[in-house]
Amino acid sequence: LLDNFMPLLAQKFKQFNLVLCRPLTLFFSLYFSAANERADCREGVHKAVNTDFPGQMKGKPEIKTLEALDSFSCSQATMGFISKHWPAFSASVDSPVSNSTAKLVLGRSYPSDITTSCIHDPYCLYLYNGVELLEGETGSVILIGYFDQIVGRRQVRLLDVIQPTEKTSATLFTCILETLKKFKIPAANLAVFYSNDPDPAELISSLQALNPATVFLCSLTDLPGRVCHSGIMTMELSEQIQDLLKNIHQHFTSLPASLKEQLSSMEDSNFTASLTSSCSLLRTVVYKVSILWPDLVQYFNSLDATDNVKEVCGLLNDQCLKLTFLFLSHALKPLCELQESWDRDEDLRKVLQDAFGLVQLYASSYLQPKAMEQFLGRRNVQPKGDWMKHLPREEVKLGVQVTEYLRQNRAKLTDPLDLFYKSAVSFYKAVSFSIVKSLPLSDSVLRTVALILSAEGKLKVTGKSVVDLGTVFGANDDNLLTDEFLEYQFAERENCTAQTVEQYWKAELRIMGTNSIFRKLILKLLALPVTLRMESIFAQVFKSVGDEVLPKREVSEEMMQDNDDGDEEDATDSSSYKSAPSHPLTPETPGDYHPIIFMRAGSFCLDCVDILVGKGTFNKLKDLDPWICYLCAPESSSGALKPRNDWSIRVQSFFANDSAMAFEPHRVYPSIPANLRRPIRVLSLFDGISTGYLVLRDLGFKVEKYVASEVDDESIAVSIVNHEGKITQVDDVRRITKQHIDEWGPFDLLIGGSPCNDLSIVNPARKGLFEGTGRLFFDYYRLLNMMKPKEDDPRPFFWLFENVVFMNTRDKLDICRFLECNPVLVDAVKVSPAHRARYFWGNIPGMNRPITASQKDKLTLQECLEPGRTAKYVKIRTITTRTNSLKQGANDRDFPITSNGKDDGIWITEMEKIFGFPKHYTDVKNMGRLQRQKVLGKSWSVPVIRHLFAPLKDYFACDEVLSKNGEL
Repeated sequence: LLDNFMPLLAQKFKQFNLVLCRPLTLFFSLYFSAANERADCREGVHKAVNTDFPGQMKGKPEIKTLEALDSFSCSQATMGFISKHWPAFSASVDSPVSNSTAKLVLGRSYPSDITTSCIHDPYCLYLYNGVELLEGETGSVILIGYFDQIVGRRQVRLLDVIQPTEKTSATLFTCILETLKKFKIPAANLAVFYSNDPDPAELISSLQALNPATVFLCSLTDLPGRVCHSGIMTMELSEQIQDLLKNIHQHFTSLPASLKEQLSSMEDSNFTASLTSSCSLLRTVVYKVSILWPDLVQYFNSLDATDNVKEVCGLLNDQCLKLTFLFLSHALKPLCELQESWDRDEDLRKVLQDAFGLVQLYASSYLQPKAMEQFLGRRNVQPKGDWMKHLPREEVKLGVQVTEYLRQNRAKLTDPLDLFYKSAVSFYKAVSFSIVKSLPLSDSVLRTVALILSAEGKLKVTGKSVVDLGTVFGANDDNLLTDEFLEYQFAERENCTAQTVEQYWKAELRIMGTNSIFRKLILKLLALPVTLRMESIFAQVFKSVGDEVLPKREVSEEMMQDNDDGDEEDATDSSSYKSAPSHPLTPETPGDYHPIIFMRAGSFCLDCVDILVGKGTFNKLKDLDPWICYLCAPESSSGALKPRNDWSIRVQSFFANDSAMAFEPHRVYPSIPANLRRPIRVLSLFDGISTGYLVLRDLGFKVEKYVASEVDDESIAVSIVNHEGKITQVDDVRRITKQHIDEWGPFDLLIGGSPCNDLSIVNPARKGLFEGTGRLFFDYYRLLNMMKPKEDDPRPFFWLFENVVFMNTRDKLDICRFLECNPVLVDAVKVSPAHRARYFWGNIPGMNRPITASQKDKLTLQECLEPGRTAKYVKIRTITTRTNSLKQGANDRDFPITSNGKDDGIWITEMEKIFGFPKHYTDVKNMGRLQRQKVLGKSWSVPVIRHLFAPLKDYFACDEVLSKNGEL
């Protein structure tokens, strides 16, 4: 039955934008058995149905898509470009490909797949002018590069080929904007731009006004050639160098055969036209001339003494000029090696780093060490200044050939060499400044990019480096960027060294929210070109389409609109981490499938229930309110929709925390049928203001006993007032004995988080795990061992321990060894306006599942403010017991709120909302603002604990669900 049903299910879900949650996917793949059960059938379910969470569902049953592929028509210029540059098309045929063939080449989802990838994420735009088309025509090719998060690969795709009537920068700018508008790609997402236009200044200025954060690579066009030209033209002997080479070229046809063979590079009639801007050609000719200098002197002396011959002989007899040719043979070699790297299509980042190495080489050749450090440390420097202290003349690095020539011929040198030395220093200076001016990214930024993109290099990156990187690429919130990076940096991951960079980030980006600043930064880095050579880029264009194997997600017009902060989908996306991407939404088959029966975390459709359970099931269930699903009431199921006996154990293993150190897995408890569940009994150590009890009641748990150990009087007062004596307060955790546990117990849940003062690396006077308050962890560990049931006791027992993320690695490893498990990192910023990254150890099922916000969670600071007050920040830093933790900015000086036109701090009622507590929750005992912040600063985030406690509903009794009519 499932073999025949699953392909139909996949098609129908794709048609009607029916989004399945992860539990529902597991419902088919793990829970239910069929008559002919096969492993490959379960695997097919995972491939056929991608998962998503209910927060991503749209209310409308229909979706609006882009224009169908058949309605998109390629321009004649585009078809001419494909005909000329598509390798599979015969170049000898001087006619364009057909429109249908062009669309086939561009991809079956073109152009909607490009729009989908770039509508919300950064991209790189390429503009190649003067590209040859058919019949001698030329055009400007607009390409777009981005990181495809579905296949995990950099893509370069063709957008359009234009033939503007006027080839001016203003016309090109207008054409670019029109192209982006036609493809519905926001110009605000332009992260990187490159054009081979020799004079792109006006175009860059226009694009910069449109998006100041764009990184421009136009200055890299023919970098070695332009640098070479700059160096030669600045030299005091530049004119003599060019005159000698031009004169030798004029006499090339009359040269002896031996000289012709050696100087074959001069044979081209256009040799002198691009001499100084062709680095490799110039170096080859200069090197040959320096070697053949005596032979050239002999040859020209043998000719009739015409004016031209006399001029050449005078140049050949100039000792400074000969030394200059020897010097250029040495000085141009590194530039030629850079040109070779460019021609070999080496990675662009490596080429840029080689260029910085070249700057260091040239600068060290003529500058004193201190002046060189200043030069390399400043981006915007002027060639003149007091700091430009040169090396003494005898220490300037001129090359082995020059040094050897001077040593052998010093007695014969009659001409002063001042002009030669001055010319050599001018070359070094001009080349150094020309390279620095042309490079769009600094050496430190390039090193940070290389480290941050590698899985093994992230621990070597500092927060300051990330902020500097964000400044270059337009990140607008340094604090939030740093926090998100640190969260990524300290997150436990499996060994990913065997993965490619693209596959590694494919996995990482899947769990980052679409509005995460750090995610945007990574996508910009991944959009950076690998090469800029036109031929190589064109080859990538056709390869990207040829390798396209996975369907791209269609995009609706609704998705193209800028979502408001209050949008349900944005509410989930604004956190740093998010669930997996949704299924492709492509209308393919007819039918009438609707999501009509809802579970707590997902939904069934009409046809699913009728096919899997039995015909007419939907009509029986649609009037039931509430309807108890087949997992909670398995006895009501029939047909193929039967839960496995061990379905809950399979779900727990699916979310098992198997990262970092290897430990034996926790004991797995099967879920308890709803009619056999009993109220929960809890022991809370270091209870604070009873966040645990508040969350349990908020989730609907029936709490039989809640015993809290707390020593802070203010925290105890908050608990007593808010929960009306329903919490049993006991003494210091250090005084709890086995006798107390036997008297109060048995317990079903042990929770607690020992004080972090002596564990947090923020505290310079911390004493660690084994001294001060750090030792209180061992009281938690002692009581945990007392309370654990024996192996033959089937009673479910769960525990949870919390502490700060920023602790010494050794302390963290010690806690892991004692608790025999690895922690899960959960940051409250995903479900609240404030950062609060914490480690949680425990055996509660599904602790490491992705955390998503519910509709009641307040995700932005503005949502937590009282009327008339305006938030200056979307997210704020971690709130602690310190008063200055409420201020933002690098120096704790910025107020996060404005009220009546003046800066203001966060009110205590607003702080309660940020943590998820009810308003006035801490307003007891005449406590002042500082006291209330102190008890809040030591508490847990309510939405985070709700996320962790939710799976316990499969084990313990909850309040009855009321129907719309008020009936049970």
